[in-house]
Amino acid sequence: MQCISCGTTLPPETAICYYCGATTSYNVSSSNDPSGHDTPTVADGPFIETSSAATYPHAVRPHPFIEKTPGKEPTNYGVPAVQPPLNIPALQPLYAAPQGPPEQWPPQQIPMPEQRHPGRRSGLSRAMTISLIIAALLVLISGFGLIFYAAALHPAQLRAQATATAETQLTMAARATAQANAQATGTAQALVNATATAQSIATAQAVATATALQNIYNQATGGNPLLNEALNGQDSLNWDQYPAVGGGGCSFSGGALYANVPQKGYYVPCFAQASNFSNFTLQVQMTIVQGDAGGVVFRANSASSKFYIFAVGRDGSYTLLISLDDKHSNPLTYGNSRAINTNLNQTNLLTIIARGSNIYLYVNKQYVGSVSDSTYSSGQIGLFGADNTNPTDVAFGHIELWQL
Repeated sequence: MQCISCGTTLPPETAICYYCGATTSYNVSSSNDPSGHDTPTVADGPFIETSSAATYPHAVRPHPFIEKTPGKEPTNYGVPAVQPPLNIPALQPLYAAPQGPPEQWPPQQIPMPEQRHPGRRSGLSRAMTISLIIAALLVLISGFGLIFYAAALHPAQLRAQATATAETQLTMAARATAQANAQATGTAQALVNATATAQSIATAQAVATATALQNIYNQATGGNPLLNEALNGQDSLNWDQYPAVGGGGCSFSGGALYANVPQKGYYVPCFAQASNFSNFTLQVQMTIVQGDAGGVVFRANSASSKFYIFAVGRDGSYTLLISLDDKHSNPLTYGNSRAINTNLNQTNLLTIIARGSNIYLYVNKQYVGSVSDSTYSSGQIGLFGADNTNPTDVAFGHIELWQL
């Protein structure tokens, strides 16, 4: 069937057009049905539910007081339309008309519209959702970054810093050690160099000194001697010849002048009574036949026992003493020298150079000692033998003297 108002095709036996709300021919024809229910009209006024509404409780009602003219919008004459019940829209979606008598129609399922609150949005916007997702991702990434920094990166940085610090300290320690070694090496080398230099200087000085001393000897014995003779008998110098108290004494024998002393702790001098020399070089050959020591007396005063004594022993020692009287004497210099022959019956050449206060001593033409003393300036010369611990017999064979 079709709606008599808008021409919409409707299911059979439809009372109201669900498109325009007009009463269909089915509803008009059924208005005279035996039940006696009349269909309301426009003239009847506002819609009042009738028994037909009770019989058809789910029928859709049209909006009253709306005039429809083809090609024109409906006109409302100022009478308000009846509002649908709460939460029920004015127009319902299309549905299939029920079949059979009304009492067999199933209840109509009218969907409830979604309730919305004015001025309030039902959910988050897409931009807000994306922003929240991005923020969550950033927080998550930051958390992972913090965990990575705390667990891996920061410890690695600390290890790298510690390693760099340790390497720096080791490098500094290595440099300090190298510098210390270099300084120690340089110091040691400097000490070696200084020692070598000192030794060289000392050696040079010793050589120079030995050369100078040797030159003194060469110059002092280079000229013609004033006295040059063998002591095989008495001569112009008038050597002492006497027997000493307790044994021994001075005597010529076998081509030599002997000084013999058998008593321990004594010496026997043999003076040349006619001699008197101030600056001179005296050189004599001496042989210890037995006993301990012998030597030369010079710048002597035999009467008062004042003189210098140069003694050479079999033990390789030498001594220069000053005799103050017959009971007192003091050593001026002494020592040992490898230049001294220490065997019995082995000749030693003794040399004394006296020039002013300077006195130089030589054995076998080698320097052994010197001293500066001005106590005695001139006097007699003489020869002696000394018994330190053993009876001594000393022979003097040849004598030379240079006036300086």
